[in-house]
Amino acid sequence: MTRSSSDLFRTALVSGSALLAIAGAPVFGQTIELERTVSGHLALDVGIGDHGDFTFALDTGANRTAIAQDVAERLGFVSTWSAPDDVQSLTRLFEAERFHMADIDVPQLEPQNLNMVVVPVPPTHSSDVAGLLGLDAFQGLRYRIDFQNARIDLNPDHEFQGDGRVDPEYGLLFGAARLGSTARVARVIIDSGSPYTIANPTLHFRFMSRDGIRYRISGVDGRTGDDADYFTVRQFRIGNLCIRRHPILQADLDIFHAVGWQDGPAIVIGMDILAEARVTIDRQTGQWDIDPAGSAFRCSSSERVNLDALGAD
Repeated sequence: MTRSSSDLFRTALVSGSALLAIAGAPVFGQTIELERTVSGHLALDVGIGDHGDFTFALDTGANRTAIAQDVAERLGFVSTWSAPDDVQSLTRLFEAERFHMADIDVPQLEPQNLNMVVVPVPPTHSSDVAGLLGLDAFQGLRYRIDFQNARIDLNPDHEFQGDGRVDPEYGLLFGAARLGSTARVARVIIDSGSPYTIANPTLHFRFMSRDGIRYRISGVDGRTGDDADYFTVRQFRIGNLCIRRHPILQADLDIFHAVGWQDGPAIVIGMDILAEARVTIDRQTGQWDIDPAGSAFRCSSSERVNLDALGAD
């Protein structure tokens, strides 16, 4: 788990046992309305048994749903450290406990069981959410996240173009993006839990346009994190989403090394870019597409940038 220049704790991915989500099939055309937090993330109220509703942020960068430890303890969690699992975040690999909860009620979906990651947030932690709703809460579903209009459309009618895939090993949304006027292509992770888009040093080296502003990416445990330089990329294109120029951060994040992307251009695409997008995901086929939410950022040509640009299946 990590905090990326914000007060919102978040997670990237979890390695361990199989996912335990059991999601019911929604009716065609139903919509889950979302709210925008002060940090710019999208959130919704999730019911947990007879304990009431708790606000969770929607996190496409998490293959497991996570819950803050103080919230979990109010729901009956007791820390024993008897069977912790490794958790890979943006900034580091660490151990975390699990909390199996039944009757998780996501609006418009059938109640399900989730084996949540317990986030060991520090005592001074302050957040406007109780947890992070990961991809495991939508197993077996087709759904579209409309980031601009703050909603999830269930079972949308969509003909997939193959912009990306739900990676079978890591359970994350992997894809490709093109930057600049040449055929330079970068690997990407779609991560609505990150407020900012972050590139690795390899990409930054090829686009030397540093703007002299430095950020700090800190971990959820309060430890000092990675320095991140601010620079501008131009002619950014992914799927059918095109942006002429956009400021992003650069940092040598641990997640790039964990997935083996440290030697080539790679980007974590955060909410600053996703705010202009709609991402359609099919959990049965493991594919996803990204399109602009409005006409302003629609590509002028019909050619889409997808995993084919990397020579990947």
